[in-house]
Amino acid sequence: MLGKIEWETKELQETLHELHEELEERHELEKRESWTRYVGLSTALLAVFGAVGALKSSTLINQALIHQAKASDAWTQYQAARGKDHMYSLALNELLDAQKGDVAMAAAMSAPPPEAKKAEEVLKPGSPKPPPTFKSKDPISRANDYRAKVYDEITKEEARSAEARRLEGLSEKEIQLHHKFEYSVAMIQVAIALGAVAALAKMKPVWYLSIAAGLGGIYYFTIGFMS
Repeated sequence: MLGKIEWETKELQETLHELHEELEERHELEKRESWTRYVGLSTALLAVFGAVGALKSSTLINQALIHQAKASDAWTQYQAARGKDHMYSLALNELLDAQKGDVAMAAAMSAPPPEAKKAEEVLKPGSPKPPPTFKSKDPISRANDYRAKVYDEITKEEARSAEARRLEGLSEKEIQLHHKFEYSVAMIQVAIALGAVAALAKMKPVWYLSIAAGLGGIYYFTIGFMS
């Protein structure tokens, strides 16, 4: 009976020893794989940067397209002003050729040109104008009218071309920023994919690679906002 008790005690000790070893192995395994808990945290953080970057990228490209469309409209108005300028210049030259040798006409054309409108006035939509009235004028008055029209259209050309270039500059800058956020989103997506592989395969070096790709994405993200 005593021997049986001793045998059961021995079995119990062996069982406790095996359980203790198993717990130690499990603890050691958990310790070695504790880094996997941070994979989820880093992935969630990168996902936030990726979502904001994607939204910013989409907004920038939309703004760039709008500004480019407005620039195209400004160039169209510039070409229209150029056409009117050319038309009035031809009419003025034809009138001057017909009045060649007229001293009064020469003196009128030698006078300072009419004051051009400011660019702000040209770009700002004016109030509705009354219907045009037509009446005969002497050659000098008609020439002065044509001359005023020519200078008016030249002012419009300068204002429209300046506005078009400004809008094109904005569009180009927004496209450049859009590319930075695109790079950021692409690198963050790669980082998230590598993080998932690292967590599933328990490969710590892959996680390091994921962090490196994520930092690259955050770098482009930061540069985009700072710009």
